[in-house]
Parts: sequence; C-alpha cells; structure tokens
Amino acid sequence: MDRASLYNEAYDARRRVPSAELGESAVRDSKRMLLWVQEARDRFLAARDWRGLRVLECGGGVGGVSLQLAELGAQCTVVDVSSTALQLARELARARGLTLKTIEMDLGRPPAEELPLFDIIIDSHLLHCLPLDPERTSFLQLVKDQLAPGGILVGETMAFRKKLFLPDGVRLDEEKILWQKIGD
Repeated sequence: MDRASLYNEAYDARRRVPSAELGESAVRDSKRMLLWVQEARDRFLAARDWRGLRVLECGGGVGGVSLQLAELGAQCTVVDVSSTALQLARELARARGLTLKTIEMDLGRPPAEELPLFDIIIDSHLLHCLPLDPERTSFLQLVKDQLAPGGILVGETMAFRKKLFLPDGVRLDEEKILWQKIGD
C-alpha cells in the first residue's frame, strides 16, 4: 500500500466525526505547534504582521495550525499526501469562514507543480515520516527552494532519547529510525 493510501485510510475515520468536534480537536492537537510558530515569528519576523504572511504547512493533515494562523490573517497553504485530510481541512476552513489553499503532494518527491515563495514554512511532524534518502533530501530541497528571502522554517519532530521505551508494534532499526506498521 502506498503512503497516500495509508494516510487516506487513517483520515477516513475522522470523516465520521462531527465537523465542530473535528475542528476543536484539530485546534487542540496543534496548540503546541501553533505556539512554537508564533514564538518563531515574534523572534525572527517581529516587524511583520500576520496579515499577508505567506505560510506553507507541510504534512499539515486537516490544517490545525493553518486554520489558526488564517484567523490571524496569514495566507495559508496546507500540503499533505492525503486527499482525505485536505478535504477535511477545506471543510473546517469553510465552517470557520476562512480560506485555505490545499495541495495534494507527496513531499518525499520533487514537486510536480511550481510553488510560490513562503515567509514561513512549517514542518508539521513531516520530516520524521521521511527517514530515508532521496525522500528526505527532496523535502529539504523544496524547503530551500520555496523559502522567501528572510523567511523561516519552523519544525517539530520526534527526537531520539538515550532511553527509549517502545510500545508493541514499534521497532527501532540499526539506523536509529523508528518504524510502526500501520494497517496490513
């Protein structure tokens, strides 16, 4: 099963959740990341107001961070491999009276379309999902190519600890990459 199918399957269960509840969950689950993005903007782009800032949320799923930044006036684009997640993101944005641009793309491959430059690029827990080359290199090249002069990359990812307790169904390989089987 390819990556898009795996993520579509995972997001299919969220279709049955009422829109208001899904929106609350997306906002709640992205609060830490939102604070991290706001702190980075305040520190590195303090002279810039949220209004008009161009934001790219990579691996954004249902767009929890982008929904909140759009409410502040940012122009947000959510990129994800899951068409299902992006459909949910558009529905949540409409329910809040917001506009989110969405792009279905596997960020582990070179983009098929030309993208504009962005003032803030957010790695929404994506990099650790691309553990091997050339996927990781492709994503980092996209960041380099799409980051506007003076722009910033803000990311949050899983980190390795000296003492790691692995739940059932999860393994750490010889390259220190954490793997979990999803579905069949």
